[in-house]
Amino acid sequence: MALRPLSQVSCVVCIVLLPVLLQAQEPTGTITGVVLDASGGIVSGASVTIVDKATHSTTRTLTSTAGVYSAPSLQPGPCELRVEAKGFKQTVIELEAEVGRVTTADVRLQVGDVRETVTVEANAVRVNLAQTALEGIVTQELFRELPLNGRNFLDLGQLEPGVQVVPDGIITRVGFSRLSVAGQTGLTTRVTVDGLDINDEHAGSVAMNLSAESIKEFQISRSSFDISTGLTGFGAVNVVTRTGSNELHGGGFLLWRDDSFAARIAQEPTPFDREQFGFSLGGPFVRSRLFWFLSYERNNQDAAVVTNFPVFPQFNRTWPSPSDERMASSRLDWNATGSVRVFSLWPCCKAKPVALSAMHS
Repeated sequence: MALRPLSQVSCVVCIVLLPVLLQAQEPTGTITGVVLDASGGIVSGASVTIVDKATHSTTRTLTSTAGVYSAPSLQPGPCELRVEAKGFKQTVIELEAEVGRVTTADVRLQVGDVRETVTVEANAVRVNLAQTALEGIVTQELFRELPLNGRNFLDLGQLEPGVQVVPDGIITRVGFSRLSVAGQTGLTTRVTVDGLDINDEHAGSVAMNLSAESIKEFQISRSSFDISTGLTGFGAVNVVTRTGSNELHGGGFLLWRDDSFAARIAQEPTPFDREQFGFSLGGPFVRSRLFWFLSYERNNQDAAVVTNFPVFPQFNRTWPSPSDERMASSRLDWNATGSVRVFSLWPCCKAKPVALSAMHS
């Protein structure tokens, strides 16, 4: 008799993001820096404006008496930094906010008319001078350009030193895994999606899978007992999902893998067939105000497991082990004001794995 469990996880998240610093794992980024004049003097009271290039969400602040500005709780992605002060030319810098990171952008103003603009091309500095944590970021470009067998986004965590993927070991579900950081088991590695903890407290892996199409980027922290990662002592994964923008954008994919193209290792071929397909689509309901995003992925796999028992040769055979997984998510973003952003996330993961058929002679 075949075992056919059904596992389904879905949740609804509605979060209001305010420009405050929290001692927890944040799904946002921070840009900070010092504004100086051409001679290196401090410029206080300068107007600093940061514009999200995808949604035109705007964050405004002023430099302090020490010439320092800080803009927390920024949505990860390309930004435009504008600095204005009386008696100086307006300076514009193109840069990117990254999840869980503090990006430093110091600005040196030039004397002139404020109606004149100086555009500065920011060169990315890979050494983070503002944080001491051991961490790295897996960007959306890596999802598109690197081969990802099975399309489990956690597999790309192995790009970081000391990180390995460990199967969760539960035979009734396929495609789930956990990340081992610094030689640990991975049971305590915390995984959050847009600030929501999705850990499976029993198996130690995630309680639900996410399609790689729905992920913008994720941060991997390898620091032990870092207060910014919250409840875990051995690493954390901070995932940010994709959002809609002012432009309609989307894509689709179809992947197929069959045993006809695989090398034959044993005397008998091992049946294997996998079809993966899905799409993503996002855009605006109201430009610069209300945005939507949808993604869907299905993974239909017909695999097999070969058993070899020298004592009981009647059980030596190939056992079918199929699985069918469907992942969907939708997200709604609302720029309520210049400093308040509200978003609602509906992820869903439905899996129908089939364990090994019962052995019989």
